[in-house]
Amino acid sequence: RRVACRFIHQGFLRMGGLVIKLVHFQGYDERLIPVLVELVPSMHATTPFLEELLSTPDPSNRSFAIQLAAHVAAKYPFLQTETAVNVALQRMREAVSSDARDLLVRTVPLLPKMAATFP
Repeated sequence: RRVACRFIHQGFLRMGGLVIKLVHFQGYDERLIPVLVELVPSMHATTPFLEELLSTPDPSNRSFAIQLAAHVAAKYPFLQTETAVNVALQRMREAVSSDARDLLVRTVPLLPKMAATFP
């Protein structure tokens, strides 16, 4: 894992912010988010576009964005990530009112992480 994450980090550094943004707007398996945030230092570069990613209309993209925001904020608890967590919480509230159960099932377990990061 560490070798793969080092390779990804070097690729992100070499190719720049646009590639990082494209990769995250395309999405990938949500199970990789905690590993990548922990082992790829350049994942902090997702912070500037987290709010935009959280605004995508597709529920599965929103789920991905909420999970990414929670993990990035826990590792990098800055004002910008706090704002992203607040937007993520708003998206979760919207999911409750629209009965988007799948999104909630995948994101509610992150509430303790978000609460511990920004009490």
